[in-house]
Amino acid sequence: MGWKFWILFGCGLIAVFLWALLLSEIQNNRMRSILNEWARENRYQIIRAQRRFFVPFWGQGYQFFYITILDSNGQQKEGWFKCGLKLIVFSQKSEVIWKENKS
Repeated sequence: MGWKFWILFGCGLIAVFLWALLLSEIQNNRMRSILNEWARENRYQIIRAQRRFFVPFWGQGYQFFYITILDSNGQQKEGWFKCGLKLIVFSQKSEVIWKENKS
């Protein structure tokens, strides 16, 4: 294996890394778009939305955000926002599991 192999190998690794980075950015932008649409439809104001990769429930094939919102009554809620994902195709169907308030 000569130096040409290693140059091609290195270029291939860089290309794979850049492709993965691009797909991740596309997924993140699409997920945020779905989250914002959901909030608008439900008349919520998003205070914070953090993308999470390790979550306490659900199976594979989903993307998650831990969200904090204000509802139309001014009440603050927190919970998990889930959206389906198969490769880079998102399902418009989303689900939220709200954190229970212990007050």
